[in-house]
Amino acid sequence: MSSSGSGPLYLGFDLSTQQLKAVVITSALNVAHEAKVDFDADLAHHGITKGVFHPTPKEVTAPVAMWLEAVDLVLSRLQKAGAPLDRIRGISGAGQQHGSVFWNKAGEETLSKLDAKNTLVEQLKGGFSWETSPNWQDASTQNECDAFDKALGTEEELAKVTGSKAHHRFTGPQIMKFKKNNPEVYEKTTKISLVSSFLASVFLGSVAPIDISDVCGMNLWNIAEGAWDWRLLSLAAGSKEDGEILRRKLGDVRSDGGGSMGAISDYYVQRYGFSKECQIAPFTGDNPSTILSLPLRAGDAMVSLGTSTTFLMSTPHFVADPAVHFFNHPTTSGLYMFMLCYKNGGLAREKTRDSLAKSTDGNIWSTFEKTVLETPPLGKTTPQDPAKLGLYFPLPEIVPNVRAGTWRFSLANGALTESAEGWKIPEDDARAIVESQALSLRLRSKNLVVSPDNVLPAQPKRIYLVGGGSLSPAIARVMGDVLGGAEGVYKLDVGGNACALGGAYKAVWAVERKGFETFEELIGARWNESEAVEKVDIGYRPEVWKAYGEALPAFEEAEKKVLAQEKRNVFQINNHIQVLETKTTSTDSFLINNRIHILEIKATSTAKHTENQRIMQRHHTTGSTESFQTAKSPPSSPLPDSPEPTITPSSPLPDCSEPKLTANSPQPDSPGPNLTTRRLLRHTILIGSDNRSSIRRSTLNSPPSTIIREDGFVTFEYDSASYGPKSPTPSGSRRRTPSLFGSDFSGYNPNSPTLSWLSGSDFSDTSTVCHYRGPYKYTPSRVYLPDPVYEAMMVTGFILFFMPYWNENMPMPEIIFLAGCLTIMLASYGKLIGVSGEQLPAGFEIWERF
Repeated sequence: MSSSGSGPLYLGFDLSTQQLKAVVITSALNVAHEAKVDFDADLAHHGITKGVFHPTPKEVTAPVAMWLEAVDLVLSRLQKAGAPLDRIRGISGAGQQHGSVFWNKAGEETLSKLDAKNTLVEQLKGGFSWETSPNWQDASTQNECDAFDKALGTEEELAKVTGSKAHHRFTGPQIMKFKKNNPEVYEKTTKISLVSSFLASVFLGSVAPIDISDVCGMNLWNIAEGAWDWRLLSLAAGSKEDGEILRRKLGDVRSDGGGSMGAISDYYVQRYGFSKECQIAPFTGDNPSTILSLPLRAGDAMVSLGTSTTFLMSTPHFVADPAVHFFNHPTTSGLYMFMLCYKNGGLAREKTRDSLAKSTDGNIWSTFEKTVLETPPLGKTTPQDPAKLGLYFPLPEIVPNVRAGTWRFSLANGALTESAEGWKIPEDDARAIVESQALSLRLRSKNLVVSPDNVLPAQPKRIYLVGGGSLSPAIARVMGDVLGGAEGVYKLDVGGNACALGGAYKAVWAVERKGFETFEELIGARWNESEAVEKVDIGYRPEVWKAYGEALPAFEEAEKKVLAQEKRNVFQINNHIQVLETKTTSTDSFLINNRIHILEIKATSTAKHTENQRIMQRHHTTGSTESFQTAKSPPSSPLPDSPEPTITPSSPLPDCSEPKLTANSPQPDSPGPNLTTRRLLRHTILIGSDNRSSIRRSTLNSPPSTIIREDGFVTFEYDSASYGPKSPTPSGSRRRTPSLFGSDFSGYNPNSPTLSWLSGSDFSDTSTVCHYRGPYKYTPSRVYLPDPVYEAMMVTGFILFFMPYWNENMPMPEIIFLAGCLTIMLASYGKLIGVSGEQLPAGFEIWERF
């Protein structure tokens, strides 16, 4: 690299998540100097990890002060490396897309009068109403994204207007969340920049307008109309009036991607020796800037074959789809940038590579390469063989939106079958996985490509491969077979600074263009293709390309089948969860009903108790006030005229508190004084025998009157005539044969020593009552999981239960599955059965006796 001579130089920046890179080039596009700042290594005192903060699991932000400090640091390194900064005539660059910076009034004022004696961070650190910027990795705006997708009716309509459906990282949903959560801070915000326009502002000395391409990553810009969309501004801001305020904060959008926005700030002239003639061109987003590093002509396609796969294409056609992104071209009016992003790229290919036999030549890819090239297209050895199609997603994919998994299909006589029959695994997978990735690109770009010469079928003119996968001749061959490429398939090598280089090219064009000279015309004429590009495949092969085209509908059908499975799985999981929730709700309702009935038991009022005491005294001439448990009256005693009160749903319950049991309270087997009687309401029977005994309504035609007494005795009403000829039956008694637990007690012997006959002297009823003299035995106190712990355990259990089904490549799936089952069982046991209350485990609660 050399900058010898006296010609003009141009500076390009790339402000990414983890680095700030700078590239100095000559007017002939030769790289002269490079420098970078690694945030984790050089600016670790900001407390970042991989360039960002994680305030919450879904929030990802970056400190703006770190970026300011990085600008001074990278310029110092260029200066120390001997870069003649005084010869730089134009600056442009790129910033990570979607991020936003919130300026306050003081920041705008300070920006215009920076002092060269102090650093940027010292002067501007307090110039922002919010000191961090949302990062593109942020996923905290789901509610806002839902609102954006619904704002225009559907996500398809939103994509038609803004180029994309709503995404967590997009600036519009982020601003909506920011205003909602920080209204006072938002009020103090005077300007909102994207990361690209923020960096341009720092060099310009005033807040720079947003770029015509980068603005398309906000979900706020109407691409067809070339203006802010008022409906979306109003949604993000909260009202139409606030939408106008937001528009002023965002400012105007510069439609010209070239030209000069103004001269560089005096701060850089005085501190680093820049020329006052240095002009600041519009900065753009990192993806648009990458497309400028070729330069990519209309009809050319770029495929990035890294860990993930990215497909970029310059096209004159705007065909919106929620699965893709459309942006205005950063330099050329009338062109658009089409972008596809896949999570699964190199990772999927590496997984297949590792399943093959190990290479013996030291090259870990040689077996994979050999297998791909030796396997015929679509795995068809003869024309009569079925075609082999596969989908390979080690990670959950976004295009299409499916879980991790592998699916293999066979296509014979136009019929697609999900089957691995006839597959030679893993050998057939090697070519099938590359074909699968290429077919997905062809499927989603088929409406965007046109005939390169009005003779050949629609396909890209050239296909440029970048990233690690571009080194593979086998991948290049398959990409050419599937996608075509009338002029061939090329490997592009622009080093690791493609974004910064694209920014530097943009600066050259912005300053040196003549009249209406386009970026493609000026840069294309100066670009030395031989230094950066190597042709690696002829591309378009008519017969093979046609065969893949005929298989394309089947590939689309395969994706739809997998998506349909996903919907069924989600439906089944939701059903299972719903059943679980229903069961849980039923159990909870049952327990709640228990509590309600217990309250009903408590409903015997003090007045009723007083009346019973009065009746008892009336039947004892001595005026004894002994308890119900020992009070007796002869069977011949006249029955009191005290009908049983009726309680309707609208009747107010008496205000009577439940006696509290303490350590000194009398126990069930040792009844103490002042015991009261609790009468269950009509149509109620008792089931169960412990302190959580269930009490439910009875639907019997002739339900019994059941009495639970605090002394632990159970009393129930029955017809004494059913128990034998010796049974005393007072005149006028009602005939009843009560059932407890569904069993008929009519066969019980009334003379049994465990039964004692009570007349109406004890109870205000008109029929004979059988009093079971044996004590009501409570089971020991038990403790149960509280609802929050139970619910958390159940959710965790079901996640672990289904996790091996969602990701078939997960390590130790059996252990995770069993862990889920065990968690569900423990939660159910703790909630429904409980443990002894002798020793109260942490997290349990004890139920009261009634």
